[in-house]
Amino acid sequence: MTDERINQKSLAEHIVEDLEQKIIGGTLKPGQRLIEEALCKTFGVSRSPLREAFQTLESRGFVVREPRKGISVARSTRQEAENIYRIRASLDGLATSLTVQHRTSEFLKKLKRMHGQMIRAAEKGNEATYRQIDRQFHETIINGCGNERLIQLIRNFDKQTIRYRRAVMSGPGWSEGSGGKTQKGEKEYGSSSHEIFIGIRCSLWASHT
Repeated sequence: MTDERINQKSLAEHIVEDLEQKIIGGTLKPGQRLIEEALCKTFGVSRSPLREAFQTLESRGFVVREPRKGISVARSTRQEAENIYRIRASLDGLATSLTVQHRTSEFLKKLKRMHGQMIRAAEKGNEATYRQIDRQFHETIINGCGNERLIQLIRNFDKQTIRYRRAVMSGPGWSEGSGGKTQKGEKEYGSSSHEIFIGIRCSLWASHT
């Protein structure tokens, strides 16, 4: 029974990962129904692990359960996007404050190196490189907090922010007035790499004065 339960859980996790990626990547569209029978055939599983996967996806905000309609991909809205960015910013702030408590001069040097790489990428207009290093910068900050539960929460919200960012750029429901507002939300509620770097550097200097 225990082995059967473990196997079912691993199947559910596989389904969650696959469907998450398809929702984030836009293969599964907002509002699209997820048919149990069809997905059972696709994944080669019974309804039990699939329904367990649906519960996980629902708790993470990727799907919704509607009466008499079943499961469908959650729709993207401006309000939801702003809520996600506010929560993500608060979690980032907490992770940063914890990371500062564990800071070292070597850690600061690593951040300084990445910060310099971002500046050079921006000066060259290399947006792809800038975003890649910026993501590494934030991951370094988050992983340095030493709180595994917090790290997992941030990673879950990170998937949501990626999804909403793509919705801003491509979703028809966002075309009028929404893009600028939500992009503003990214800057207002998302942690700035520059501000984080300066804050940690000042904190480190203060500890030596």
